[in-house]
Amino acid sequence: QLTQAPTWLPNSTTGDIKQTVDISGLTQNGDTTLQLLASAMNVGDGALPTIVSAGIQSAEKLTIDDATPDTITANNDGTFYSVPSPGETNTLQRYFTLTVNKSETVTLTNVSVTLQGPGDLMNVVNQLPVPSGTDVSIVNQTATSAQLKVRVTVRDPASSVNGSPPPTKLLAYKFRVEGTDSQSGNTSGEKTVTGRHALWRSAAVLTRGRYGSRTNQSPGGDDWAARGTYNWLLNNISLINEVDDISGEHGRNIGHTEHQYGTDIDTYHFYRFPGAISGTDNYNKLLNTVITAFGTLNPDGTKKTNPSVASSEALSAVQAFVSATRNGIDHLEALNTVSRMFYMIGSAGSGLPNGWAKSLLTTGKVSRTETINSAQVTRTIDFGLGNWSGSNGKLCSNCFNVVHNNHIHVRLDRTAIGE
Repeated sequence: QLTQAPTWLPNSTTGDIKQTVDISGLTQNGDTTLQLLASAMNVGDGALPTIVSAGIQSAEKLTIDDATPDTITANNDGTFYSVPSPGETNTLQRYFTLTVNKSETVTLTNVSVTLQGPGDLMNVVNQLPVPSGTDVSIVNQTATSAQLKVRVTVRDPASSVNGSPPPTKLLAYKFRVEGTDSQSGNTSGEKTVTGRHALWRSAAVLTRGRYGSRTNQSPGGDDWAARGTYNWLLNNISLINEVDDISGEHGRNIGHTEHQYGTDIDTYHFYRFPGAISGTDNYNKLLNTVITAFGTLNPDGTKKTNPSVASSEALSAVQAFVSATRNGIDHLEALNTVSRMFYMIGSAGSGLPNGWAKSLLTTGKVSRTETINSAQVTRTIDFGLGNWSGSNGKLCSNCFNVVHNNHIHVRLDRTAIGE
């Protein structure tokens, strides 16, 4: 039961599977005899024995028959939930709608929600009355049923879950609805929903810091990481620079078509030009430095014998940029945990064609068209670094684009990092 309901719970069981069957038609003329058959198929997994126990009992006075999650604006399947660090709360709250069946004699009294991973992690809703504002609200109710909208994320109390390091990659939510029966006293029903993916704050492992104009300014933050990503950063932080986006809260869309699983990392350029204050500023300084380096060429495109100091220094700076970038990407491409990277293509401007940055990285050459002596002249500067295509093509030919002019996007292999 890995992918289909009823899925495994944290205690390696499916929990109690309850089904109410109306047999009133069989008992209209007197008592009847019921026979229950239960079966299971052992698929050959030797890790745990297959045990099935079953029984028939009188219908319960209160049951939770269904728990339906809400939907948010995200490019994932909606099963991603961010768990705040101790003392913090979620900004974007998420909810489940519980379908409750009950006897006419039962009055619903309170609701509890327990966040589970390897065991209980915390009570995110602890015996709140029905209703309790937006935490527990009644969608509709009849004498024998109710639909309750219940918060499952962290608001009050604040988080008590230590996510450094993350204790789990999967979460479960255990719901408990309690009531009072006018005939027999207290009664309750429970249901556990599994298969939720956890996202964790990554600040503790980002020892090289953060950058970017949106860093920690997006509602809910933008540094939420899957457990596999957190552990990858812990082991490979020396291979990247400052980090901007990883994922929005609950994997929600924060302006990317990606970053929805907590397994994509935006990192700063491998070479920082002096005085650069942002990723975009660093890109612009690269562009201006390339243009200055053209001062090492004569109007006919041949090399000057005695170029200016500024143009010679610019040539060296571009060479350093290319060498540092190639080296940094090579180290990442060598990891089986990295599946894809994206980087700058170089937008057209100042005489440089669209794609000039890609050409610079892959061929070590850049062409520029400008007016010299009243004539349009295209010159090519060769920085003497030769061709390069990366160690194994994870920065593919189509992986250069305008979106990534100001940063490097590293996509981790979800399977390889255990997600």
